[in-house]
Amino acid sequence: MTDLCIINIMHSDFHIATTYLRLLLRSDEQLAGLIEEEVGSLDTLLDGDYLPGEMVCRVFHQLVEKGVSSWVVRYGGAVGVTSHGPLGFAAISSPDLATALGILAEFFEIRADAHQTSLQQSADHLEFILTDQSGDELTGRWLAESAFQVVQSLIETITGHALGDNAEISFTHPPPNYASELSSVYQVKCRYQQPDNKLAIPLSWANITSPLYDEATYRTNLAKCREILIERHANTGNMAENVKSRLLKHFDQRVSKLDYGGKIPSLDSLAAEQCVTARTLIRKLKQQNTSYKELLCEVRSQYACDLLQRTHLTAAEIGEKLGYQEAANFGRAFKQWFGSTPTQWRRKS
Repeated sequence: MTDLCIINIMHSDFHIATTYLRLLLRSDEQLAGLIEEEVGSLDTLLDGDYLPGEMVCRVFHQLVEKGVSSWVVRYGGAVGVTSHGPLGFAAISSPDLATALGILAEFFEIRADAHQTSLQQSADHLEFILTDQSGDELTGRWLAESAFQVVQSLIETITGHALGDNAEISFTHPPPNYASELSSVYQVKCRYQQPDNKLAIPLSWANITSPLYDEATYRTNLAKCREILIERHANTGNMAENVKSRLLKHFDQRVSKLDYGGKIPSLDSLAAEQCVTARTLIRKLKQQNTSYKELLCEVRSQYACDLLQRTHLTAAEIGEKLGYQEAANFGRAFKQWFGSTPTQWRRKS
């Protein structure tokens, strides 16, 4: 297994998917009264796709005043992996546990972006790390505790057993007054006042195959996640990230749909999507030390390795998926990327 470090950087002005509020309201009718008392009409809140962070903070602090000590202990059972829409389905239908956790880390922000999320590999552990960017101690703590419950649910769904003594959850904050209740929820050893918020599992679990793995479901939902991410980043001005996400989405669709014949987005079409001229897009990408060609090569090489490792497609079939009309052209490109032919690389991986 190669060194792993998947990181997704969030925004300080965070948002939480409205879906979670709907789920929680079903489980606790009193919650509706508390929220309306603090922030007003629920109908207005539920109209949009996301709740602004400022509103989430206000609700959390109101709950504390009403005697709720822990968000997870009180409401955690209402939210699981499948509550995360396309992200949850992409994760549980992934080929293996490491890929599932990587998907969760990469796209967590399309559901809640109060934390920077990363998946990192140490000498003998796989670590899902959360870095609070909410700007509020209570909110960051409650959302971290909730996020780890979702991560735990995903791991246990794929492995088929409870984490138990094999895992450990660390928090940067001191032990809360509900620490024993939280341990009962996780059924995992919890440590406090640690350098990072993280859930660590044995590295040997990384390649455990998901019993729910389905290539078409995985690729289809991955494409949906990328589409949501593109929409979320549309106004950030990060052209390189936007172009890369758009190319990744294209290949997700191309791989997941046997009849998908769409052409690779051109520089001109991507510029039009960003509402700029092709010349402006070239300039902005150059400012980020990259180019359309370099990003396309990066995405194609990433997909080539993934398909060689995860599928039984021939090199020629993979080349066709990646938009090469001739297998020889794919072979030459692959050798430039990795110094070996696709077949040689597959045998070594």
